[in-house]
Amino acid sequence: MEAISIILQLKPSLDTLANAMLNKGEFLSDLGKLQQALYLNNQALVLMPNSTQSLIKVYLLQRQLCHWENKDDFDAKVINTAMKEIKVSRIPALRPFDATLMPISDSIKMQLAIANCKQWQQSITLVSTNTKYTTKPLKIGYMSYDYRNHPMGQLTVGAFEHHNHSDFHITAYSYGPNDASEWRQRIVDSADTFYDMQSWSDVDIANRIVNDEISVLVDLMAHTRGARVGISSLHPAPILVNFLGYPGTMGASFMDYAIVDTIVVPPMVALSTFTEKLVYLPHTYQVNDYEWTIDTCIDDCGNVAMEFGSNVSFVFCNFNTINKMEPLSFDSWMRILSRVPGSVLWLLEPSAMDIGVMKTFRMEAASRGIDPHRLVFAPRVSKREHLERLRYAHLFLDSFIYNAHSTASDMIWANLPLLTLQGDTFASRVASSLVEVSVGCIASSILVAHSMKEFEDLAVALATTHRGNLSTIRAWLAKSFILDSRLFDSAMTTSHLEESYKAMADLLPNILHIIVFPSVKNDCN
Repeated sequence: MEAISIILQLKPSLDTLANAMLNKGEFLSDLGKLQQALYLNNQALVLMPNSTQSLIKVYLLQRQLCHWENKDDFDAKVINTAMKEIKVSRIPALRPFDATLMPISDSIKMQLAIANCKQWQQSITLVSTNTKYTTKPLKIGYMSYDYRNHPMGQLTVGAFEHHNHSDFHITAYSYGPNDASEWRQRIVDSADTFYDMQSWSDVDIANRIVNDEISVLVDLMAHTRGARVGISSLHPAPILVNFLGYPGTMGASFMDYAIVDTIVVPPMVALSTFTEKLVYLPHTYQVNDYEWTIDTCIDDCGNVAMEFGSNVSFVFCNFNTINKMEPLSFDSWMRILSRVPGSVLWLLEPSAMDIGVMKTFRMEAASRGIDPHRLVFAPRVSKREHLERLRYAHLFLDSFIYNAHSTASDMIWANLPLLTLQGDTFASRVASSLVEVSVGCIASSILVAHSMKEFEDLAVALATTHRGNLSTIRAWLAKSFILDSRLFDSAMTTSHLEESYKAMADLLPNILHIIVFPSVKNDCN
């Protein structure tokens, strides 16, 4: 009994110590000292084994450092913990965006999003769906943290510049940093009104939107990093739309619509994976912008591999960010390398804080019987330089759980064939959507796999016995820009968005599923 009494007396001190470790770990993580942060968080988890915050922090740091030992066990523990929290009406420590990078279904992600959004639920709304502004032109607002040199800024600038400003008044609400980049300036120049609101409160931003009488407010962030859900939760416009930034449902009663296409969200799973009413755009949901021409290759791509050394005859690549890397994809890539002698895998060099990952990847390759030097890392350069160097690669091998999204568009723009494994979640189906809209049904059957074995067999065949098909595919990609560039026709995709906005406004006070131009069919439907 005396021992139990001593332990009970010590517990508050141990909890205090563990919380101090968590706080210091957070500080070190912000400084980029991830290994030290992981050590402290692991110590905190030992002291507080039932702490969900400690568990999640360890899990996320291990993922960022690509420490994959016991990953399956950690995945299961994190998911089970989150579901238990939901069952007792607690807000899960696992955030919706972090869940998109895990091997779980979209229906479970919806449960996580719904539980997360309860903390934002307001007792009142500033503008109800019964409000219908009659002023012309129709006022559209776009809200984002990422109007900068970031995939979001690079994608959305095409919509801003191609909107019909006679029929629509476009307002950009920016609550993120001003990096003075060309992307930022182009959005500032093309919006009818641009607000820099980084220092504004959620309430002040929401009230500004109300005073502007915005009819359709498009949230480009949802649950992504930097998002300010508190603004959307006040419902400062008659219609709120979840679009582009987050591959999944907002899970919130205050979000009315989500914009998708039929590949990323097949209609038969809409009800089980989204709380919003869905707007289906024809072809693709992804708006983007590529203005420049770049050097590429179509017919003679074999010799460029000499850039990697005289013994290299084929260059596989993957330029997804570190957070999309996971052992299932990596295992598959290593098996492909083992079946294609003389090949290398070209990866994007991690950021400064993740730089130790290069050593980790090479160790992981060696443990699978692959020469570590067959992993080559590309230094970080400007977007234009990056697109130009893609001519040195032969085939992009996609990640499985979270596909290439804006990165996939980069590859297709550079006429680089992209091989993807179509999964059963939004995040794992984006690349196949972009491939299909770029090259059509017949060609996409060569580039979109439906099992891991098919993925590996296709990769090996394209690198060996069917290598000539790569030139054919590159020619298809190049031809699509001239004859039918649906993926890169920013004006067309923007016009589809405009049609959806008009339909939303016309339907008020009703919120209903919308199919834009239903007579337009995707090639493989």
